[in-house]
Amino acid sequence: MTEEEVRLNFGQAVKKARKEKSLTQDRLSKKINEQFPDMQSERLYQERISQLERGVLNLTKEHVDAIQEVLHLPEDDVAPILEQLENEQKLKTDKRIVPIKVMETGKLISRGTSQEFQPYLGEYHCLFISTDSSSKEPVRGLLKITPGDDNSDQCTARVTVYDKKGKEIKWYSGPFFINTRYGTWHCILVGHKWQEICMLIASHFNSTIHPNLLNVALVLTTSSGLQKRPTMHRILFSRNRVSKKEALELVQAQLRLNTDNICISKTALDSLQADMEKALQGTKAEKKREKYQAVLTCIEKIREMGKKEEFYTMAESIIYDSNTIISDKQLRSYVVSKIRASTDSMNYNKISQTVQNICVDIVGGRK
Repeated sequence: MTEEEVRLNFGQAVKKARKEKSLTQDRLSKKINEQFPDMQSERLYQERISQLERGVLNLTKEHVDAIQEVLHLPEDDVAPILEQLENEQKLKTDKRIVPIKVMETGKLISRGTSQEFQPYLGEYHCLFISTDSSSKEPVRGLLKITPGDDNSDQCTARVTVYDKKGKEIKWYSGPFFINTRYGTWHCILVGHKWQEICMLIASHFNSTIHPNLLNVALVLTTSSGLQKRPTMHRILFSRNRVSKKEALELVQAQLRLNTDNICISKTALDSLQADMEKALQGTKAEKKREKYQAVLTCIEKIREMGKKEEFYTMAESIIYDSNTIISDKQLRSYVVSKIRASTDSMNYNKISQTVQNICVDIVGGRK
Protein backbone atom coordinates (compact mmCIF):
# COMPACT_ATOMS: atom_id res chain seq x y z
CA MET A 1 0.00 0.00 0.00
CA THR A 2 1.08 3.57 -0.57
CA GLU A 3 1.60 5.94 2.37
CA GLU A 4 -1.64 7.73 1.46
CA GLU A 5 -3.58 4.44 1.47
CA VAL A 6 -2.14 3.44 4.88
CA ARG A 7 -3.13 6.78 6.42
CA LEU A 8 -6.61 6.62 4.86
CA ASN A 9 -7.22 3.04 6.08
CA PHE A 10 -6.18 4.02 9.59
CA GLY A 11 -8.39 7.11 9.46
CA GLN A 12 -11.38 5.01 8.40
CA ALA A 13 -10.73 2.55 11.23
CA VAL A 14 -10.65 5.45 13.71
CA LYS A 15 -13.90 6.88 12.32
CA LYS A 16 -15.64 3.50 12.51
CA ALA A 17 -14.51 2.89 16.11
CA ARG A 18 -15.46 6.45 17.13
CA LYS A 19 -19.01 6.03 15.82
CA GLU A 20 -19.37 2.62 17.46
CA LYS A 21 -18.58 4.32 20.79
CA SER A 22 -20.96 7.22 19.98
CA LEU A 23 -18.19 9.79 20.28
CA THR A 24 -18.09 13.10 18.43
CA GLN A 25 -14.80 14.25 16.94
CA ASP A 26 -14.55 16.90 19.65
CA ARG A 27 -15.18 14.39 22.45
CA LEU A 28 -12.65 11.97 20.97
CA SER A 29 -10.02 14.71 20.76
CA LYS A 30 -10.48 15.50 24.46
CA LYS A 31 -10.08 11.84 25.45
CA ILE A 32 -6.91 11.57 23.35
CA ASN A 33 -5.49 14.81 24.77
CA GLU A 34 -5.84 13.37 28.27
CA GLN A 35 -2.94 11.11 27.25
CA PHE A 36 -0.74 14.21 26.71
CA PRO A 37 -1.15 16.36 29.86
CA ASP A 38 2.31 17.91 29.55
CA MET A 39 2.74 17.85 25.75
CA GLN A 40 0.81 20.75 24.22
CA SER A 41 2.32 20.22 20.74
CA GLU A 42 1.09 16.61 20.57
CA ARG A 43 -2.53 17.46 21.29
CA LEU A 44 -5.23 16.76 18.73
CA TYR A 45 -8.29 18.98 18.38
CA GLN A 46 -11.53 18.47 16.45
CA GLU A 47 -10.18 19.84 13.17
CA ARG A 48 -7.15 17.52 13.33
CA ILE A 49 -9.39 14.52 14.12
CA SER A 50 -11.31 15.36 10.94
CA GLN A 51 -8.03 15.46 9.00
CA LEU A 52 -6.97 12.16 10.59
CA GLU A 53 -10.17 10.42 9.50
CA ARG A 54 -9.69 11.71 5.94
CA GLY A 55 -6.13 10.35 5.90
CA VAL A 56 -4.43 13.73 5.49
CA LEU A 57 -2.91 14.19 8.95
CA ASN A 58 0.73 13.34 9.67
CA LEU A 59 0.77 11.37 12.90
CA THR A 60 3.41 10.37 15.45
CA LYS A 61 3.78 7.02 17.20
CA GLU A 62 2.56 8.73 20.39
CA HIS A 63 -0.63 9.76 18.58
CA VAL A 64 -1.28 6.23 17.35
CA ASP A 65 -0.64 4.71 20.79
CA ALA A 66 -3.02 7.21 22.43
CA ILE A 67 -5.74 6.63 19.81
CA GLN A 68 -5.42 2.85 20.20
CA GLU A 69 -5.66 3.21 23.99
CA VAL A 70 -8.83 5.32 23.79
CA LEU A 71 -10.64 3.40 21.02
CA HIS A 72 -9.25 -0.09 21.75
CA LEU A 73 -8.31 -0.55 18.10
CA PRO A 74 -7.20 -4.08 17.10
CA GLU A 75 -3.57 -4.67 16.15
CA ASP A 76 -4.50 -5.27 12.50
CA ASP A 77 -5.73 -1.67 12.24
CA VAL A 78 -2.63 -0.17 13.89
CA ALA A 79 0.23 -2.33 12.57
CA PRO A 80 0.43 -0.76 9.05
CA ILE A 81 0.52 2.85 10.30
CA LEU A 82 3.11 1.98 12.99
CA GLU A 83 5.28 0.24 10.40
CA GLN A 84 5.04 3.29 8.14
CA LEU A 85 6.00 5.63 10.99
CA GLU A 86 8.95 3.37 11.87
CA ASN A 87 10.17 3.49 8.26
CA GLU A 88 9.82 7.27 8.23
CA GLN A 89 11.86 7.49 11.41
CA LYS A 90 14.61 5.36 9.84
CA LEU A 91 14.69 7.75 6.89
CA LYS A 92 15.01 10.74 9.22
CA THR A 93 17.80 9.00 11.11
CA ASP A 94 19.92 8.40 8.01
CA LYS A 95 18.79 11.81 6.65
CA ARG A 96 17.82 10.08 3.39
CA ILE A 97 21.43 10.59 2.29
CA VAL A 98 21.69 10.84 -1.48
CA PRO A 99 25.35 10.02 -2.25
CA ILE A 100 25.25 11.66 -5.69
CA LYS A 101 24.76 15.41 -6.16
CA VAL A 102 23.62 16.85 -9.50
CA MET A 103 24.21 20.58 -9.81
CA GLU A 104 22.03 22.81 -11.97
CA THR A 105 23.82 24.08 -15.06
CA GLY A 106 22.50 25.27 -18.40
CA LYS A 107 19.65 23.00 -19.51
CA LEU A 108 20.00 20.71 -16.49
CA ILE A 109 17.61 21.44 -13.62
CA SER A 110 17.68 19.59 -10.31
CA ARG A 111 16.19 21.80 -7.59
CA GLY A 112 12.88 20.40 -6.40
CA THR A 113 11.28 23.83 -6.09
CA SER A 114 11.34 24.28 -9.89
CA GLN A 115 7.90 24.24 -11.53
CA GLU A 116 9.14 21.56 -13.95
CA PHE A 117 9.06 19.03 -11.12
CA GLN A 118 5.58 19.77 -9.78
CA PRO A 119 3.69 17.29 -12.04
CA TYR A 120 6.06 14.50 -10.98
CA LEU A 121 5.91 14.84 -7.19
CA GLY A 122 4.26 12.06 -5.21
CA GLU A 123 4.04 8.30 -5.46
CA TYR A 124 3.94 5.87 -8.38
CA HIS A 125 3.49 2.13 -8.60
CA CYS A 126 6.43 0.42 -10.34
CA LEU A 127 6.30 -2.66 -12.54
CA PHE A 128 9.06 -4.42 -14.47
CA ILE A 129 10.02 -7.85 -15.75
CA SER A 130 12.44 -9.62 -13.43
CA THR A 131 16.09 -9.60 -14.51
CA ASP A 132 16.41 -13.08 -13.00
CA SER A 133 15.77 -15.42 -15.93
CA SER A 134 14.48 -18.13 -13.58
CA SER A 135 11.63 -15.89 -12.37
CA LYS A 136 8.46 -15.43 -14.42
CA GLU A 137 6.70 -13.10 -11.98
CA PRO A 138 6.69 -9.33 -12.63
CA VAL A 139 8.41 -7.25 -9.96
CA ARG A 140 6.51 -4.52 -8.15
CA GLY A 141 7.69 -1.46 -6.29
CA LEU A 142 6.93 2.11 -5.28
CA LEU A 143 8.60 5.29 -6.50
CA LYS A 144 8.35 8.44 -4.39
CA ILE A 145 9.58 11.76 -5.79
CA THR A 146 10.09 14.60 -3.30
CA PRO A 147 11.25 18.19 -3.80
CA GLY A 148 13.96 18.14 -1.11
CA ASP A 149 14.21 19.76 2.32
CA ASP A 150 14.86 23.40 1.37
CA ASN A 151 15.25 25.70 -1.62
CA SER A 152 18.83 24.61 -2.28
CA ASP A 153 18.09 20.88 -2.26
CA GLN A 154 17.78 18.76 -5.34
CA CYS A 155 14.69 16.78 -6.22
CA THR A 156 15.12 13.22 -4.98
CA ALA A 157 13.63 9.82 -5.75
CA ARG A 158 13.24 6.74 -3.61
CA VAL A 159 12.38 3.36 -5.14
CA THR A 160 11.32 0.48 -2.90
CA VAL A 161 11.17 -3.03 -4.37
CA TYR A 162 8.81 -5.65 -2.92
CA ASP A 163 8.53 -9.43 -3.17
CA LYS A 164 5.34 -11.09 -4.42
CA LYS A 165 3.91 -11.09 -0.88
CA GLY A 166 4.35 -7.32 -0.61
CA LYS A 167 7.34 -7.45 1.76
CA GLU A 168 10.12 -4.90 1.21
CA ILE A 169 13.23 -6.43 -0.39
CA LYS A 170 15.42 -3.36 -0.84
CA TRP A 171 15.33 0.34 -1.61
CA TYR A 172 17.32 2.85 -3.63
CA SER A 173 17.60 6.62 -3.51
CA GLY A 174 19.16 9.28 -5.69
CA PRO A 175 18.75 12.58 -7.54
CA PHE A 176 15.86 13.12 -9.94
CA PHE A 177 16.68 15.75 -12.56
CA ILE A 178 15.54 17.04 -15.96
CA ASN A 179 17.30 18.08 -19.16
CA THR A 180 15.07 20.67 -20.80
CA ARG A 181 17.05 20.69 -24.07
CA TYR A 182 16.50 17.01 -24.80
CA GLY A 183 13.15 16.68 -23.04
CA THR A 184 14.25 13.85 -20.75
CA TRP A 185 14.26 13.12 -17.05
CA HIS A 186 16.97 11.12 -15.37
CA CYS A 187 17.53 9.39 -12.06
CA ILE A 188 20.72 7.90 -10.61
CA LEU A 189 19.68 5.49 -7.87
CA VAL A 190 22.06 3.99 -5.31
CA GLY A 191 21.09 0.86 -3.39
CA HIS A 192 20.88 1.40 0.36
CA LYS A 193 22.51 -1.89 1.42
CA TRP A 194 25.00 -2.83 -1.31
CA GLN A 195 25.26 0.50 -3.16
CA GLU A 196 24.37 -1.02 -6.52
CA ILE A 197 23.74 1.64 -9.18
CA CYS A 198 20.65 1.98 -11.37
CA MET A 199 20.31 4.71 -13.99
CA LEU A 200 16.91 5.67 -15.38
CA ILE A 201 15.96 7.78 -18.38
CA ALA A 202 12.51 8.64 -19.75
CA SER A 203 10.76 11.27 -21.82
CA HIS A 204 9.92 14.47 -19.92
CA PHE A 205 6.31 15.67 -20.07
CA ASN A 206 5.92 19.36 -19.33
CA SER A 207 2.37 19.13 -18.01
CA THR A 208 0.85 22.37 -16.77
CA ILE A 209 -2.64 21.14 -15.83
CA HIS A 210 -2.54 17.58 -14.51
CA PRO A 211 0.06 15.61 -12.51
CA ASN A 212 2.14 13.19 -14.55
CA LEU A 213 0.10 10.00 -14.86
CA LEU A 214 2.55 7.49 -16.24
CA ASN A 215 6.05 7.02 -17.59
CA VAL A 216 7.92 4.15 -19.19
CA ALA A 217 11.65 4.40 -18.55
CA LEU A 218 14.79 2.57 -19.61
CA VAL A 219 16.90 1.19 -16.78
CA LEU A 220 20.61 0.39 -16.72
CA THR A 221 21.23 -1.89 -13.76
CA THR A 222 22.83 -5.08 -12.48
CA SER A 223 20.83 -8.27 -12.93
CA SER A 224 19.40 -10.18 -9.99
CA GLY A 225 19.97 -13.89 -9.44
CA LEU A 226 23.30 -15.60 -8.82
CA GLN A 227 25.05 -14.14 -11.86
CA LYS A 228 25.35 -10.34 -11.55
CA ARG A 229 25.61 -8.84 -15.02
CA PRO A 230 25.08 -5.37 -16.56
CA THR A 231 21.48 -5.32 -17.76
CA MET A 232 18.98 -3.03 -19.50
CA HIS A 233 15.22 -3.27 -19.09
CA ARG A 234 12.06 -1.20 -19.21
CA ILE A 235 10.05 -0.12 -16.17
CA LEU A 236 6.54 1.30 -15.82
CA PHE A 237 5.80 4.08 -13.32
CA SER A 238 2.07 4.62 -12.89
CA ARG A 239 -0.18 6.47 -10.44
CA ASN A 240 -2.68 3.62 -10.88
CA ARG A 241 -1.70 0.12 -9.74
CA VAL A 242 -1.96 -2.48 -12.49
CA SER A 243 -3.86 -5.30 -10.81
CA LYS A 244 -6.26 -6.90 -13.30
CA LYS A 245 -4.83 -10.06 -14.85
CA GLU A 246 -5.44 -9.05 -18.47
CA ALA A 247 -4.06 -5.52 -17.99
CA LEU A 248 -0.98 -6.98 -16.28
CA GLU A 249 -0.38 -9.32 -19.21
CA LEU A 250 -0.79 -6.53 -21.76
CA VAL A 251 1.50 -4.11 -19.91
CA GLN A 252 4.22 -6.75 -19.62
CA ALA A 253 4.12 -7.12 -23.40
CA GLN A 254 5.02 -3.41 -23.63
CA LEU A 255 7.86 -3.86 -21.13
CA ARG A 256 9.70 -6.23 -23.44
CA LEU A 257 12.51 -4.72 -25.53
CA ASN A 258 10.31 -4.36 -28.61
CA THR A 259 11.26 -2.62 -31.85
CA ASP A 260 9.07 -0.87 -34.45
CA ASN A 261 8.41 -4.23 -36.14
CA ILE A 262 6.20 -7.04 -34.85
CA CYS A 263 7.97 -10.37 -35.34
CA ILE A 264 5.90 -13.46 -34.50
CA SER A 265 6.44 -17.08 -35.53
CA LYS A 266 3.80 -18.99 -37.50
CA THR A 267 3.40 -21.36 -34.55
CA ALA A 268 2.69 -18.49 -32.14
CA LEU A 269 0.34 -16.80 -34.62
CA ASP A 270 -1.63 -20.04 -35.15
CA SER A 271 -1.86 -20.54 -31.38
CA LEU A 272 -3.09 -16.98 -30.82
CA GLN A 273 -5.71 -17.36 -33.54
CA ALA A 274 -6.99 -20.60 -31.99
CA ASP A 275 -7.21 -18.96 -28.55
CA MET A 276 -9.13 -15.96 -29.90
CA GLU A 277 -11.55 -18.14 -31.88
CA LYS A 278 -12.22 -20.27 -28.80
CA ALA A 279 -12.72 -17.18 -26.63
CA LEU A 280 -15.06 -15.66 -29.22
CA GLN A 281 -17.25 -18.77 -29.22
CA GLY A 282 -17.28 -18.92 -25.42
CA THR A 283 -18.65 -15.45 -24.67
CA LYS A 284 -21.74 -13.44 -25.48
CA ALA A 285 -20.52 -10.20 -23.91
CA GLU A 286 -20.41 -7.64 -26.73
CA LYS A 287 -17.31 -5.78 -25.52
CA LYS A 288 -15.29 -8.97 -25.17
CA ARG A 289 -16.45 -10.25 -28.55
CA GLU A 290 -15.37 -6.93 -30.07
CA LYS A 291 -11.86 -7.31 -28.58
CA TYR A 292 -11.40 -10.92 -29.70
CA GLN A 293 -12.70 -10.15 -33.19
CA ALA A 294 -10.33 -7.19 -33.49
CA VAL A 295 -7.38 -9.48 -32.77
CA LEU A 296 -8.59 -11.99 -35.38
CA THR A 297 -8.99 -9.20 -37.94
CA CYS A 298 -5.40 -8.08 -37.40
CA ILE A 299 -4.11 -11.66 -37.54
CA GLU A 300 -5.62 -11.92 -41.01
CA LYS A 301 -3.97 -8.64 -41.96
CA ILE A 302 -0.61 -10.01 -40.76
CA ARG A 303 -1.08 -13.14 -42.89
CA GLU A 304 -2.06 -10.97 -45.86
CA MET A 305 0.57 -8.22 -45.64
CA GLY A 306 3.32 -9.59 -43.39
CA LYS A 307 6.62 -10.77 -44.84
CA LYS A 308 6.62 -14.52 -44.37
CA GLU A 309 9.94 -16.10 -43.45
CA GLU A 310 11.09 -19.23 -41.68
CA PHE A 311 13.05 -18.73 -38.44
CA TYR A 312 15.47 -20.95 -36.55
CA THR A 313 15.99 -20.44 -32.82
CA MET A 314 18.69 -22.05 -30.71
CA ALA A 315 20.57 -21.20 -27.53
CA GLU A 316 23.94 -19.56 -28.21
CA SER A 317 25.50 -21.74 -25.51
CA ILE A 318 25.00 -24.89 -27.60
CA ILE A 319 27.69 -23.57 -29.97
CA TYR A 320 29.85 -21.42 -27.68
CA ASP A 321 29.97 -23.55 -24.53
CA SER A 322 30.45 -26.93 -26.19
CA ASN A 323 33.67 -28.33 -27.68
CA THR A 324 31.84 -31.23 -29.34
CA ILE A 325 30.90 -29.07 -32.36
CA ILE A 326 34.06 -26.94 -32.56
CA SER A 327 37.00 -27.70 -30.26
CA ASP A 328 38.84 -24.37 -30.66
CA LYS A 329 37.23 -21.74 -28.36
CA GLN A 330 38.61 -18.80 -30.35
CA LEU A 331 37.06 -20.31 -33.46
CA ARG A 332 33.77 -20.72 -31.62
CA SER A 333 33.82 -16.98 -30.85
CA TYR A 334 34.32 -16.26 -34.55
CA VAL A 335 31.46 -18.58 -35.56
CA VAL A 336 28.98 -17.14 -33.05
CA SER A 337 29.83 -13.55 -34.07
CA LYS A 338 29.61 -14.37 -37.80
CA ILE A 339 26.17 -15.92 -37.37
CA ARG A 340 25.02 -13.07 -35.11
CA ALA A 341 26.05 -10.54 -37.78
CA SER A 342 23.51 -12.12 -40.15
CA THR A 343 20.57 -11.93 -37.75
CA ASP A 344 18.05 -9.12 -37.30
CA SER A 345 18.85 -8.60 -33.62
CA MET A 346 18.38 -4.99 -32.52
CA ASN A 347 21.32 -2.64 -31.99
CA TYR A 348 19.38 -0.44 -29.56
CA ASN A 349 15.94 0.01 -28.07
CA LYS A 350 13.86 3.17 -27.83
CA ILE A 351 10.69 3.94 -25.91
CA SER A 352 8.43 5.67 -28.39
CA GLN A 353 5.39 7.82 -27.76
CA THR A 354 3.33 4.85 -29.00
CA VAL A 355 4.53 2.78 -26.03
CA GLN A 356 3.51 5.57 -23.64
CA ASN A 357 0.08 5.91 -25.26
CA ILE A 358 -0.60 2.15 -25.24
CA CYS A 359 0.32 1.88 -21.54
CA VAL A 360 -1.96 4.81 -20.67
CA ASP A 361 -4.81 3.10 -22.55
CA ILE A 362 -4.23 -0.16 -20.66
CA VAL A 363 -3.68 1.29 -17.18
CA GLY A 364 -6.36 3.98 -17.52
CA GLY A 365 -6.63 7.46 -16.09
CA ARG A 366 -6.26 9.51 -19.28
CA LYS A 367 -7.70 12.98 -18.72
